[in-house]
Amino acid sequence: STSYFVTPLIAATTAVAWGWRSSFVLLAIPVMIFGILFYFLLKRYIVTGKSGDRVISADVKTPAESHRVRGLISVLVVSNISMATICSVISFMPLYAVDQLGFSKEAAAALVAFAYVSGFWAHPLGGYLSDRFGRVPVILGACFTAGPVIYMFGFASQGLGISTLLLIIGTLLFVRMPAAESYVVTHTSERRRSFMLGIYFFGNVEGIGLITPVLGYLIDHIGFSPSFSIASATLVLVSIIGAVLLRGSRY
Repeated sequence: STSYFVTPLIAATTAVAWGWRSSFVLLAIPVMIFGILFYFLLKRYIVTGKSGDRVISADVKTPAESHRVRGLISVLVVSNISMATICSVISFMPLYAVDQLGFSKEAAAALVAFAYVSGFWAHPLGGYLSDRFGRVPVILGACFTAGPVIYMFGFASQGLGISTLLLIIGTLLFVRMPAAESYVVTHTSERRRSFMLGIYFFGNVEGIGLITPVLGYLIDHIGFSPSFSIASATLVLVSIIGAVLLRGSRY
């Protein structure tokens, strides 16, 4: 979450000082350095690290196979669509802020930091709520709430209005993550956990790649507010379907 928060601020600041190309060059340098350091750290761990005893949570009850598969598919679909929809909406916030709210380009570029700063508190909060009330209620609650918040972006104002909505939508985005990932791990057999997590993250990234151009097409043809309404309705509908398929399930 730190990198998501800091990077837009660095990019906007360097763009003002030295131009937009400088942002790409300067941000590429620490990424390259980190990549090299990370490679050697992992290599050292693989050579010298020792595997500890595997611990399987005793309080997780494995459901029947058919219910487990249905639950996994439901959580993956709901979680991935919500992630892709929210991130796609956030990606258009700079354009929306410039075209509709009168922000400068530099201020609009830094605006998305409001969404990602939420990760500082939303990730641990999501984990706590997941342990306290169950993974499924947290996932569905975040997805349901995100729909109306996306709708409200169409009525946002400059200043506190859009900043507050970005903080809320970022919180909902990050609160869902620990619950969803924990659900995938605990409802998958040990030898398939990495594969299922791979599908989960693949769906997140590729979902953004699919929904973002669709949302952009809608914005070009019908405007921001109607497009946000469609995204909101889609997310609520998917959440309702997920709630029906996951009824009776808590963890």
